[in-house]
Amino acid sequence: MMSFRQYRIDDHQEFVLEQLIPLIVGHARASGVPSKAVVLTSFIALATILQCEGMERSALLQAIDTARLTAREASEVLH
Repeated sequence: MMSFRQYRIDDHQEFVLEQLIPLIVGHARASGVPSKAVVLTSFIALATILQCEGMERSALLQAIDTARLTAREASEVLH
């Protein structure tokens, strides 16, 4: 089982907002697909990698439920 309790999601918020999401949006625009489709595809790929590394499904769901990145912040960057 994989544990991430010693890590804080807030420590990586700048990377997500300033690098990762713009990369996803840029790829979506270049591909002519909705950014939500690329976000979902990326999420599924990353979740699969984490599960292969030993993270349990319940831990993934808990991580989603406790993420502090607000919908407003993410939404502003995606559009």
